Amino acid sequence: MNIIIKSILSTACLNIALIANSAIIYLNTQTIEVVGDDGTTLMKGAISSGNKNHQTPRGMFRIIQKERNHKSNLYPIKKDGTRGGAEMDYMLKFTHQGNAIHQGYVVFEGDRSIPVSHGCIRLSTYDAREVFNLLEVGDRVKVIGYYDYDSDNFNTKLNKDDIVVIDDGIYDDDIGDTNGLNITFLDDEIE
Repeated sequence: MNIIIKSILSTACLNIALIANSAIIYLNTQTIEVVGDDGTTLMKGAISSGNKNHQTPRGMFRIIQKERNHKSNLYPIKKDGTRGGAEMDYMLKFTHQGNAIHQGYVVFEGDRSIPVSHGCIRLSTYDAREVFNLLEVGDRVKVIGYYDYDSDNFNTKLNKDDIVVIDDGIYDDDIGDTNGLNITFLDDEIE
């Protein structure tokens, strides 16, 4: 009797694994795609991945933690040296070092998003909520491609007025390292 039950449970677990969705993160185009088990695209969106000094790791991962309302224990680093508190809603952690897909601001150079995070994958509120609802703990995250920081360095090639940030209203005045660039929030009045 135990053997039959084990066999049924093993088959059920295998079937669950086969119907899982997965995320593909394209570092070269700064986009994310969530695909179903049949390869159908369920959503696509713009991201901001890790900056040159905090690159997002490439490879195959699995979601190891899912949390709707999450706060960073590392960022920001405040003037008094204390750490943490940045809101990272719709968080899907995929490495034990803390790399995660979450809600945050996505920075654009013209119509292309660029890497500015400390290694996480930032999404707009809408996209973060959608990805969060499509993925579960155990689902695959594939990070591929390479962002050529040297030939497409936004610190030297961009006019400071060309930077636009999609702000979801969750950040206060301390939005992190902007590399000396002027940041325009889309929900602010622009004159």
